[in-house]
Amino acid sequence: MRQIGLAAVIGASALFALCGCGGSKNLPELGQVAGTVTVDGVPVPNLVVTFEPHSAALSTGTTDAQGHYILWHANRAKGAALGASVVRINAIDDPEHPTPGGPVVIPAQYNDNSTLTADVQAGENTIDFKLVTK
Repeated sequence: MRQIGLAAVIGASALFALCGCGGSKNLPELGQVAGTVTVDGVPVPNLVVTFEPHSAALSTGTTDAQGHYILWHANRAKGAALGASVVRINAIDDPEHPTPGGPVVIPAQYNDNSTLTADVQAGENTIDFKLVTK
């Protein structure tokens, strides 16, 4: 079980922006991806959703108060690379925007040892994740 700090998420995002992945000529074909993450049936804010495709840069998004996320590719374009991705979901420990009811612990099967996958298609994709901790 793991939580990551907001500084780590911001640092990783900055690294992606600086890694040379930017520029439209390096942009893979993207599908638009959005969805909702629930934990034990409850939408959860402050979760980082990361899609890790096999042959392209990562895409990430953060859940809002309703558990909704939108993915952004590492080069700051909206979307995620087409095809199969491993999906990792981590909680953000953000003291300025605490999660109602206290911190959420996401089991390793959804992050470090993720068993989650998604197949991004061209166009609009709604991909929801219903995580279970009980």
